[in-house]
Amino acid sequence: MNARLCLNSVLICFSMLAVMFASPALGQDEPPVPVVDPAAVEDPPAEAARPVDHLIYIPYDRLSDVIDRLKSKVVLSYEEYLELVKQAQGNQTPHKLDNPAILSTASYSAVVNGEVAEITAVLKCRALKDRWASLPISFADAAVGEVSTDGENKVLLRGTGEGTYEILFPKAGDYTITMKLLKRITQSPGGPSLELKVPPVGITTFELSIPKSNQKISISPRHIEIPPTQPAAENRSTIAVSLGATKSITATWVPDMSDRPEMDLLTTVSNQLQISIADGLIHTEAKLEYRVLRGELDRLRIAVPKEHRILDVTSSARLEGWTVEQEDRGQIINIKMLSAVDSSCTVEIHTERSLPDGPITLAGIGEDKAVHGVHSLDVTREQGQIRLTHGDELTVVVEEQAGLVRTDLGEKGAAQLAYRYFSPSFSFVARFEPVQPILDLKHDNLVIFREQRIELTSQLEYTIRKAGVFQLQLKLPADFELLGVNCPQMSEFQHEKASNSLTVVLKERTQGTLSIQVRGYIPPPQQYMEADASSLDNLPQIEPVGIRQEEGRIIAYTIEAIELAANEDQVKNAQPIPVNGIPYKSSDTQVRAAWKFQTRPVEIPVRIIRRPTRLTAQTYSTIQVQPSGIQVTAYLDFLVQYAGIDQFRIAVPKEFSDQIEIEIADKNSVPIQQKSPQASDEESPWVIWNIQTQRPVTGRQRFKMTYDLSLKTGEAGDATEEEEESAAELSESLLIPKPLGWERGAEDRIDLTRSTGEIVIQTDPALSVAVKGMGTGIEPIDVRELTMLPQQGHQAFRYPVQSDDDPIRLELQVSRFEVAEVVSTVVSKMLSEYVLGTSADLAVRSQMQIQSSQRQRLIVQLPESAQPMMVLLDGETRQLQKGEKSTETGWTNYVVNVSRSKNSDESFTLTLQYLMKASPLSESTLRGAVEFSVPRVLNPGQNSAVVQESRCIVWMPRTFIPIRVSSPYERWQRYSQISFEYGVSDDTYSQDDQHQWAGNSMGAVNFPTEGLAYTFVAVGSGETLQLTYWNRHYVTALMTVLLLVLAFVLLKTSWENKILVVLAVIAALAAGLQFAPEVIKQLVYSARYGIVFVAGIWIVRGLFQIRSCCFPKSEELTQLDETPPESIHDDPAPGGDV
Repeated sequence: MNARLCLNSVLICFSMLAVMFASPALGQDEPPVPVVDPAAVEDPPAEAARPVDHLIYIPYDRLSDVIDRLKSKVVLSYEEYLELVKQAQGNQTPHKLDNPAILSTASYSAVVNGEVAEITAVLKCRALKDRWASLPISFADAAVGEVSTDGENKVLLRGTGEGTYEILFPKAGDYTITMKLLKRITQSPGGPSLELKVPPVGITTFELSIPKSNQKISISPRHIEIPPTQPAAENRSTIAVSLGATKSITATWVPDMSDRPEMDLLTTVSNQLQISIADGLIHTEAKLEYRVLRGELDRLRIAVPKEHRILDVTSSARLEGWTVEQEDRGQIINIKMLSAVDSSCTVEIHTERSLPDGPITLAGIGEDKAVHGVHSLDVTREQGQIRLTHGDELTVVVEEQAGLVRTDLGEKGAAQLAYRYFSPSFSFVARFEPVQPILDLKHDNLVIFREQRIELTSQLEYTIRKAGVFQLQLKLPADFELLGVNCPQMSEFQHEKASNSLTVVLKERTQGTLSIQVRGYIPPPQQYMEADASSLDNLPQIEPVGIRQEEGRIIAYTIEAIELAANEDQVKNAQPIPVNGIPYKSSDTQVRAAWKFQTRPVEIPVRIIRRPTRLTAQTYSTIQVQPSGIQVTAYLDFLVQYAGIDQFRIAVPKEFSDQIEIEIADKNSVPIQQKSPQASDEESPWVIWNIQTQRPVTGRQRFKMTYDLSLKTGEAGDATEEEEESAAELSESLLIPKPLGWERGAEDRIDLTRSTGEIVIQTDPALSVAVKGMGTGIEPIDVRELTMLPQQGHQAFRYPVQSDDDPIRLELQVSRFEVAEVVSTVVSKMLSEYVLGTSADLAVRSQMQIQSSQRQRLIVQLPESAQPMMVLLDGETRQLQKGEKSTETGWTNYVVNVSRSKNSDESFTLTLQYLMKASPLSESTLRGAVEFSVPRVLNPGQNSAVVQESRCIVWMPRTFIPIRVSSPYERWQRYSQISFEYGVSDDTYSQDDQHQWAGNSMGAVNFPTEGLAYTFVAVGSGETLQLTYWNRHYVTALMTVLLLVLAFVLLKTSWENKILVVLAVIAALAAGLQFAPEVIKQLVYSARYGIVFVAGIWIVRGLFQIRSCCFPKSEELTQLDETPPESIHDDPAPGGDV
């Protein structure tokens, strides 16, 4: 209780604070009146000006409980609170008025005389200014005739513009002003009206007197009627109203009663009937458009059928109310208007009724005056339209149509009918029925003949039109066992075994395409299981129910052991089709036949023929010869074709029968149910094992058989003492297990059609094994010819058949030798980098991939001048310590800790980086040689570890190029080409590849390089790398000078000599390429400038020689004095001898 009182007190305190901080202007509708003069207004008492403080005291120990209950809280000290109040009061400024005078009340009294209204306006004002306060007012086009004031103080009226005035008050105080106004009456077709513009006032009254009786006066804006000041005189109409603040008053008046003579009512109606059928209801919407041709319409009568329930009645005109009367012909709606209608109006009526099962009359008035639709009564003429719409789930059948004309509205689709009528005496009878769905089906019926049953799978593709369906019916074959139904839209399925029917219930009404898959099987007849041949009168089928059109296929599948034959003469309503385009595939069955059909019933009698079982076997034996003994692993693959079997037989050597383990070799094989040996003859070397599987097997069945045997030592007397010390010879004879055929009794048996096999012998490196294969058809082969066994081993055999008379066996002769000592450390890859310059310092980095049995220390041998800088083991920094003194001069032994988490058979990477002294490159000589020492890894016996492959990268300045390398190293020839800029190509671009080859585990090792890199490779260990190098510039200058000398020496010789010299040089170079390709390539490259000069000199010389040959020097022609001798053909002189 105390807490509640404290809470209420705090709330009151915060409310008072909100009131005190709020601006006074927010709580007033009108601004406060400012003080005009201290002398005119009396001073208020001092108590009224002093603010009152409201203090609420709260117990200090309860303060937190009270404040925590408030959603918003502010805690201030009392001193801060007083300071805030003082600041708030100081910020308040008085509101300044726009005008020094206020118009508080206005009263207007208008008297209409002819075409003019005389208006008396009484205005009550207050002047707030001591001297000559002004008040602007406006009356627009109303003329001011007289202004008077009650009391001694008179006001002045001054015009300030068109229709605007200003009232001047001599002193402050209250004034009552009376003004006489004149305003012209406005005439319009709707009647006379008076519109008066007035100044807005808080309280406004208006009174109007019209010199006519029985006048209906309308005043706007909205108003409240009040009693007039004086009762209306004879033959006058008076009204008084109270208005709010407004700038305009409009009054219109018309006679309350028509002056026209009363005549009979004449009306027509246009009826728009909208009939909608959906969800089992008939909804009728009638829109009746009335047109008054004569008289006034104040009542309406509309007929509605008895079965209809009236939902609503609305009209464009104001209604006083409506009632319903029940008559024999129907329901009559009586509508009373609030005021009579003399032009037009619209009435809308909404009704509904249930949809009957049979035919129904939708509209019209029958001959017996029975009402079947919504029609108007007591009208001169009724005409209209009927629109009939219905849902997609219904179809309409018009059974009777009289007095209607079908029209095409050109709007919405086939679910709408439209008619016109010109008299309500028509007949329109229709019947509505649910739309029946149309089902088309594509059906694939898969019949699968298996060993123990006949499976049936139906793939049904429905196309549902017109209307949706909730369920689908299927007829199943007799004795059908349902396995499952798959359908995305299915909710559940119901299987009635008694009637052999299946009902698929869908989640919702479904229309369009629908897929259903039904799976099951039927037990085959007795003869199907026992006889080799049987027959079926008809293939089992799943038949759909309620289908308009069906296109189906029947596809017959069988396992390999069954053949199917159909008598086409007895097939009814089905045609055979090719099986090539069948989309359904099965791994263990084959398509035997297929038919298509379009009508039912379909009858396809078939004959079933069982094929005899075919059995083949393959044996794959692996014999591992080890010092401890011989392990035999045999895989026996049985291939069962056509008919399945559940029993297998294997013959194994009798002496190892007790040790043999038999199991399935893979997951695809049928598990073993039981396995047991069969009693055999004492003389037979075989024991037959019978293996029973859990179910009949068709296809491949694979067994794995393993057993071990110890080696038998040969006779001691046969071997000499020397042979016993060096070797122990052991011999063993092995029979290879062989598969057998299926057998049940003496007559019921299945022999193996084929039995082949492969044998591989794998030996331990410490043993020497001599193998001899014996038996029918066995032959030795290369291990690479093995097809089912791994292609690795000591020796391999293959045999095409296993004979009972001469079985497959192996004679083994095993020799044991002492185990040789194995190298403890092997360096599989070594990559060394040398940075060589003109100084004596040589930077070396070596990276090695090592596999070692050493787990603690590893001995590394470096040149004597080496200064170790960094050692990494798989990227981790290790310390390098000096070891024992080396037995070789010029080398120093170091020890590195190689303890690691890896196994001994896993390789690790060792990286060494050091500086050493070497012979610098000489820039003053034409050629030179350099030698690099490769670091070594030693075994505990101070012998070098085996290195499988070594690579060296030598960084040299661009001025020098290596041209020869001593054995065992050679240039890395991945890409070999001559560069026009540098001659023989370098290997700088391939450094990343080399590091990747070596393992790339340098980590963050900084190894600066300069110049070009050249890579050299050696197979095995290369302890020293010896290089011969050239100075590029000196060799180029020498070759250029030599070629220039040669060009001038041969300049004046014939071209034949020049060509012979060139060919001789080319032949010498070609011969040199076979022995020193790098030298020849570099020589050719260094001679590039000389070759250009030689070619240029010879070409210029040749051009001059061609000019002298083609254009010889000119010679002067001389006249000959001798006369030519006479010719025998010349004519003889006259008179001479012939």
